[in-house]
Amino acid sequence: YEFDNRSLNTQQYMELAFGHARNLNEKLRVGAKVKVLLGAAYADFKVNHLQLEKNIPAVGSGDPRDFYWKVKGDMHIEAALMDSKVKHPGAVAPDGSGRPRIEGFNDMSFGLAGFGLALDLGATYQLTDDLVLSAGLTDLGFINWNNVHAGTSAGEYEFNGFEHSGSQLVNGVNPIDAGLEDLQEDLENLFALYDDGDKSVSQSLAATLNAGAEYTMPFYRKMSVGLLYTGRFYGDYSWHQGMLSANIRPLKWLEVNANAAAT
Repeated sequence: YEFDNRSLNTQQYMELAFGHARNLNEKLRVGAKVKVLLGAAYADFKVNHLQLEKNIPAVGSGDPRDFYWKVKGDMHIEAALMDSKVKHPGAVAPDGSGRPRIEGFNDMSFGLAGFGLALDLGATYQLTDDLVLSAGLTDLGFINWNNVHAGTSAGEYEFNGFEHSGSQLVNGVNPIDAGLEDLQEDLENLFALYDDGDKSVSQSLAATLNAGAEYTMPFYRKMSVGLLYTGRFYGDYSWHQGMLSANIRPLKWLEVNANAAAT
């Protein structure tokens, strides 16, 4: 099993927004919103290469050590969590670089991990008495993350079972217990993160484009159909969606709609 070029990204921030909308004429209405972004947490996780290999010996090979699991990993992570520092248990990277191993966060206190600005734009246009066009472009901007902790994990591990010696102790230790401890230590070393230092990261936001049209049925003004396109532009996390909807409002307090979407 191979997992290459996989990634996961998250940005958690609060918004302070200032907006205004107005009619330019009887048919066109426009609006804009300026947003101040206050960053709380950021993480970007990438798996450059992760390989799980299982070897099953041929029947009658006679050597159980030919059965094994082999794991190879190469991963990278960047993270910022409020005003925090990383914790080091004392272990260092086995590659001789002297980089300390990351165990988690400590000295966490309230503070901003990032700061940014963004802009939203939108407009509606009454093309005819029955047809309204609309468009909106949101999250045009960036956010800068400070004190981002970076770490990498790379290694290889092979497991081919435990040596069985019944109830006999080896140096006063049960061999199964010793094997489990060795397995835990090896896996911790394989997936351990080693500190690459702190840095600042500037990222654009995931800009989103919405473009739609709504047509009111001239024979029954309480019924309309709509078409909406949504596009999200964010590198590897970009996606596009089209949605078709039908709406009916027989009463002021009752509305029924049905829609279908494809992404």
